[in-house]
Amino acid sequence: MIHVRAEEAAEILRRAGCSAPVIEHCLAVRRVALRLAKEIKRKGVKIDVG
Repeated sequence: MIHVRAEEAAEILRRAGCSAPVIEHCLAVRRVALRLAKEIKRKGVKIDVG
């Protein structure tokens, strides 16, 4: 699995022409996904949290 830091992801999206609101939404989704994955892992499910 390839891990991309939030800053790198935002830069890729900027270069692809995404608007600031779209980039902010993507970063918010990333934060929620990581929080959920960490909670799932804490409950004993094998999951790659990065």
